[in-house]
Amino acid sequence: MNPRSSRLLASFLNVILVWGCLASHAIAAEPPFPNKAVHVIVPTGTGGNLDITARVFAQQMGDILGQAFVVDNRPGGNSLIGTRIVQKSPPDGYALLAISNTFAISPSVIRDPGYDPVRDFIGVGLMNSVSLMAVTASTLPYRNLQDLIAAVKKTPGGLPYASGGTGTTTHLAAAIFLQQAGLSMVHVPYKGNGPALPDVLSGRVHVIFDPLNTSAAYMTDGRFRALGYTAPKRATQFPNVPTIAEQGFPGYEFSIYTGLVAPAGTPADTIARLHAVMARVKSSPELRERFAREGTELAADQPVAQFNELLKREAERYTAVVKAANIPVE
Repeated sequence: MNPRSSRLLASFLNVILVWGCLASHAIAAEPPFPNKAVHVIVPTGTGGNLDITARVFAQQMGDILGQAFVVDNRPGGNSLIGTRIVQKSPPDGYALLAISNTFAISPSVIRDPGYDPVRDFIGVGLMNSVSLMAVTASTLPYRNLQDLIAAVKKTPGGLPYASGGTGTTTHLAAAIFLQQAGLSMVHVPYKGNGPALPDVLSGRVHVIFDPLNTSAAYMTDGRFRALGYTAPKRATQFPNVPTIAEQGFPGYEFSIYTGLVAPAGTPADTIARLHAVMARVKSSPELRERFAREGTELAADQPVAQFNELLKREAERYTAVVKAANIPVE
């Protein structure tokens, strides 16, 4: 090789070396996740348990990571609108979906929901949970769950019970109990538990399975009588109300949980970072006390794989319940 060729080769190699160093520096200098705002899509309206909980976690997670977590309510279509937005978002951790049981229920009661909760999403972590009270108007004669059961047996299919709508969490909580008890009642669906409560308070509808954080006030002022609690243990606020399980229905348990999920394919290290931050939020004694005062409970930390397994079990459970209860598929 002549001297001129050697010089050209050396120059070429130097250029490659410089570009390689610059590229390595750019990769090393890329800021870690998150380096821009994270959007938390809430597929319901404002003011409910899912919305309130998502906002608390978004604020806390943003403070820890030094990046904005923006809550974006996208209600409609039985939560399908918001869910599909996140499903179609890039799997990079910047679009998260706040979920409740409805996320796993919808594919069982909607013919074409457009998503699969197991295939299309990956869990990030649970936020909180609230159990339900089977409540009746204090003006009705039922003093306990056995009184209600006796009345139902005397009028098979004749006594009405309310829910927040066909295929909702409160509907399935009651349906699972009725299946286990071998009872039949008339389902009266409403557009949410809120609109149902006046008819239950008046006694026009005989019972509803209502989240503790909304029924507690009516129990305290004496307008509701609690017949049973859906948790495995009695509520701290109402220790005299027995669980449904201890009233002859072992294994009965139902709670409404909330959590965050991301699109399938989101990098494992991004999921791990978000999960770790959620664990820090849930470790706050002050936050735990605040949720307890509101009748809810911060979820215990659990591995992401365990959360994903829960979502799978929930989807299978609701499919079986809907089929057994002959709940119509829309």
